[in-house]
Amino acid sequence: MFTYFHDKDIFYDAFRRSLSKRLLTQKVKEEWERHFLTKLKITCGDAYTKKLEGMFNDVKISTEQYNPAFKEWCQKKDKDLECELSVTVLNDNYWPSSSRAQLTPALDFAPCSKAFEDFYGCASQKKMLIWLYSSGDTTIVHSTPGPAPGKKGKEYLLNMSCTQASICLLFNQTQNWRFKDLIEQLGTTEEALKFAITPLLYTADRVFANKGPNSKGKPKMPDGKPEPITYESLQDEDVIGITPIKSTKVKVVYPPGKGLPRKNPAAGGGGAAPAPGAGADPNDPSAGDLAAVMKERELKMQLALVRVMKARVTFTQQQLIAEATDQLAKFFLADPRIMKKQIEILMERNFMRRDPEDQRKIHYCA
Repeated sequence: MFTYFHDKDIFYDAFRRSLSKRLLTQKVKEEWERHFLTKLKITCGDAYTKKLEGMFNDVKISTEQYNPAFKEWCQKKDKDLECELSVTVLNDNYWPSSSRAQLTPALDFAPCSKAFEDFYGCASQKKMLIWLYSSGDTTIVHSTPGPAPGKKGKEYLLNMSCTQASICLLFNQTQNWRFKDLIEQLGTTEEALKFAITPLLYTADRVFANKGPNSKGKPKMPDGKPEPITYESLQDEDVIGITPIKSTKVKVVYPPGKGLPRKNPAAGGGGAAPAPGAGADPNDPSAGDLAAVMKERELKMQLALVRVMKARVTFTQQQLIAEATDQLAKFFLADPRIMKKQIEILMERNFMRRDPEDQRKIHYCA
């Protein structure tokens, strides 16, 4: 089926992003993935799969070298970390661009991150590590109060994002936080915090409750029913408090939040109208994926045009577009109108020029 795709570069971008998620969450069947990469390499060449293979190598090196060496280094340095840390070191050239979430993680994470940075030798090797908090996950232990004094409560394993875990760990300091104070404490944005806290507030396995600005609960509608949950349900002055988990499972997985609708002022009874993008994942760069692919297409067109002209020296515009289109066919079907525009851009940059006597002819400028 892949050989019939005209837009192989759009497929590549989507496949690369989905593969990165599978690799980082360890939900990957390596034999199948590598078999598919082999087929891609045969069809499109080495350049098409170089970054994909680099992603596999990064994960393999981190699993087989960095993490075992880090544990051994901690033992030699007598560093007793309070939690287990597994790090995947990503080469920025191979992996798809990821939004770097604004977040000041909970202090509980600081000793681990500092220890790994010391182990990696950022200062001595003049390398810089940038932590991608939106790409990892965390498992924390949540203990509930016992049924009676002196009796032990139930323990849950909560699997969540780093931002969600940072929210939960703040409640070890105090059992109630105003929403605006959470934003300030975590150094994040209102949109990012609402996206992260939604599964912890509005699902069956919730750990928090919105107590409203006066800690007496959110107001209800005239018919006694609770107001619909919208993007505006969380206000700056609202108090967030801990609530008992009702799950029968020991391990609870909290998926990323979903976009919440915004209130529709025209709707009676507190109705809500969906607003595309409201409460969407602020760390997901997919919204700008297509624009980035189209920008990269223009660059590939320019490179193909220059390659053809360098080999031919003098060519007609029609022949130039046809040959460059053939070179690009393994990536995408080039639009002749955009190709003409790229030719004009290259002429402005003095890569080529038109023949003064025959406008159809183009000469390469060395």
